[in-house]
Amino acid sequence: MSCHVSSDMLEQFVDSGCYERVCLYLISCVPYVPEPEDKNLLKTALNLYYKFEVYPLALRCAIQLNDMELVQQVFANCKDPAVQKQLAFILGRQQLFLELDEDQFPDAEELMEIMSNVHLNTNFQSLARELDIMEPKVPEDIYKSHLENVRSYGPSNVDSARQNLAASFVNGFVNCAFGNDKLLAENGNKWLYKNKEHGMMSATASLGLILLWDVDGGLTQIDKYLYSSEDYIKCGALLACGIVNSGVRNECDPALALLSDYVLHQSSNMRLGSIVGLGLAYAGSNREDVIELLLPVLCDSKSTMEVIGQTALALGMVAISTCHGEVTSTILQTMMEKSETELKDTHTKFLALGLALTYLGKQEEAALTIEALKVVGNPLGKMAATLVEVVAYAGTGDVLKIQKMLHLCSEHFEVVKDDPKIKDKKEKSTDCD
Repeated sequence: MSCHVSSDMLEQFVDSGCYERVCLYLISCVPYVPEPEDKNLLKTALNLYYKFEVYPLALRCAIQLNDMELVQQVFANCKDPAVQKQLAFILGRQQLFLELDEDQFPDAEELMEIMSNVHLNTNFQSLARELDIMEPKVPEDIYKSHLENVRSYGPSNVDSARQNLAASFVNGFVNCAFGNDKLLAENGNKWLYKNKEHGMMSATASLGLILLWDVDGGLTQIDKYLYSSEDYIKCGALLACGIVNSGVRNECDPALALLSDYVLHQSSNMRLGSIVGLGLAYAGSNREDVIELLLPVLCDSKSTMEVIGQTALALGMVAISTCHGEVTSTILQTMMEKSETELKDTHTKFLALGLALTYLGKQEEAALTIEALKVVGNPLGKMAATLVEVVAYAGTGDVLKIQKMLHLCSEHFEVVKDDPKIKDKKEKSTDCD
């Protein structure tokens, strides 16, 4: 009945005794109704929460609607300092930031610090100390290889580049944000040189995970690797700078200051480190200065397809869910200008992903871009159109879109019989026989 009653009547007759059940029902119905009825139900739930001053839940509805004006309105009307801090933590978790007026909010500076996630590292480590889990772990604590009943046929301490690369990743994730580890902290250079090329880059970048959110202390420890003679280590250090700043808003903008000089560097590896680092550091910020810095890379003649693909992904992360006109048009133009051979490159998929991210949760607003992608040659054009549609309706629970995607899953891509790759595979199989 609630779905068929006008929102004005609901807001008028629902009282404090039943608003919770009504709002829960309305929000539960959102995935099952077509547009724009889904947004109307969310707005009705928001207004009811707003009426009964349940600001945290009202803010959740405003965020789900992706409407920053409503977010500001909910925050501005909350007068309880304790609830304001709760709202600030919710916004910080979603990486949304509001500029607050000190005349209107006495605790404006503290609230903006919470939204900026400035104290995220301190709070995380305080919790870790209380739980007594600050002791650094080593990859072997995760592998537990001593429990395996496998007989070794040689020396067990032989270094393998692949094993060391895996250990770097495991070490980074298991000690993420704890600020200390046993592989890199004691003798970082020794461990880095046990890896090769991209392994070096990954090992250095894992420092960013270990020092996550510790902008001041972390950048100091990473800085020495920026002066390394090995390009892969410098590239990893640039990426680590971006990871450390991920999700944290800092007035000094250290990530932008450190990484901007390498965006159009002669070395492709240095470009990749700085571009991906910027994408991670400013994800969700929609910063125009960062977008303007990255856009020229897509048109630069010296950019490889790998660099172009990662730049599109970084732009998508920075301008996520904004439908940013310049970002979407530039990525589309890049896709249209590439030759058929270039479009078959593996890294072109990142162009599609970067484009799709700008429409995250935007639903029908992606329709024009999906139509424009029909101009791009297949299979990239079809894949990109599907990806944009999937991301545009991500998290909505839209039943009609789910049915459409299931139908696509049941289709089979027809392989051209004269494809030389297939002929080669057949010839190899016959040779083996």
